[in-house]
Amino acid sequence: MADAPMYEPETRYTTRVSRPVNDGPFRYLPRHEIETDGATLNRWIEKEGEDVIASAEPV
Repeated sequence: MADAPMYEPETRYTTRVSRPVNDGPFRYLPRHEIETDGATLNRWIEKEGEDVIASAEPV
């Protein structure tokens, strides 16, 4: 996935996913607005594909 957007690991982002994402004991749905770090976003992209992130704006 060389073309996938890479997020700065230490930067915080306000995010929405395009489909349900499981991360450990948590399940994130497209209707949830999530604040997380770029390392998590990069991990989700690696696991789920680059289209898993609907939007991500730095906080």
